[in-house]
Amino acid sequence: MKEMRKSKGCNVLNLIREFEMQRMKESETIKEYSDKLLSIINNVRLLGTEFSVTRIVQKILVTVPE
Repeated sequence: MKEMRKSKGCNVLNLIREFEMQRMKESETIKEYSDKLLSIINNVRLLGTEFSVTRIVQKILVTVPE
């Protein structure tokens, strides 16, 4: 049981790191980029960790090119 929690914790950390490292590519549409972010966020939530809507909106606003 302890190993499962440790593994789950590592998976959550890896997903959060992946989320934080995402940047929108010039060739990507906003829909493609937001779908990619939401996929990561949904995986974090499936592992039982909450992800605030505020953080998601901030990420999109900061990383979408002008």
